Amino acid sequence: MVLTYGLEAGKRISLNLPYDLTAKTWINKSETSLAKGVLDRVGSRVAIEDAGLVETGAGIDFERVLVTGGGQLKLQGSVGVRHMLAGDTKISINHERFATEGTATQPLLDAGISWRRQDLELEARLSTVGLGSDNYSVTGLLGLQYLF
Repeated sequence: MVLTYGLEAGKRISLNLPYDLTAKTWINKSETSLAKGVLDRVGSRVAIEDAGLVETGAGIDFERVLVTGGGQLKLQGSVGVRHMLAGDTKISINHERFATEGTATQPLLDAGISWRRQDLELEARLSTVGLGSDNYSVTGLLGLQYLF
């Protein structure tokens, strides 16, 4: 079972600039449980007894929309920080128990660009969490959408 819920609030900041800024803050909680476990490829029983996460964060979103004769170009980005208030995980592999406890503060960076013309939209995005730490991730997205 996976249960996730959260709350996010933001406020658009008007500075008479050619782009929009939005300050935001959030809190999220998630819980995962797979107490009966599953068998992996080599026959080991892997069970997630308890995995919970509480994170809070704050950041600034940036957006600039440019309308051209050939379509609409949108530039987006965000800078933020998240703090793990709790990140305990308890698993067992063949009835041997393992546990981790984690709290961390990590930077968040996101940049994207999209181009829309009539019913088609092309998007590219790059995101990173925890850049500069031992535990970081980088995610990229390239998408083509037909809007109807």
